[in-house]
Amino acid sequence: MLTFIKENIAFVLITLLAVLGGGYYFLFMQTDTGPALTESEIASPESQLILQQLASLQGIHLDEAVFKDPVFLSLTDFGVVLKSEPVGRRNPFQPISFAPSANQLPLPGKK
Repeated sequence: MLTFIKENIAFVLITLLAVLGGGYYFLFMQTDTGPALTESEIASPESQLILQQLASLQGIHLDEAVFKDPVFLSLTDFGVVLKSEPVGRRNPFQPISFAPSANQLPLPGKK
């Protein structure tokens, strides 16, 4: 590794400067791309409806006393516990090698 750097010092320095320059540009030199929505998009009836629905959702508050209610506490969990099953081969890309048994049929074209 060290010999590669010594032999290609110019390439390594140019690459390092390019990476640092690109990082500086993306972190500090990018300008704001403008508003996410245009004026006509904000004023459209669909967007106004969405904004109204979002505003109504922000006013929802959940009463935590529901979770302490005896009726809620008396509910039964009917969830199913899944037992673990064998997953399969360790390496699914490894070729399958096996010795044919006596009751296997030969492959077509083979005798």
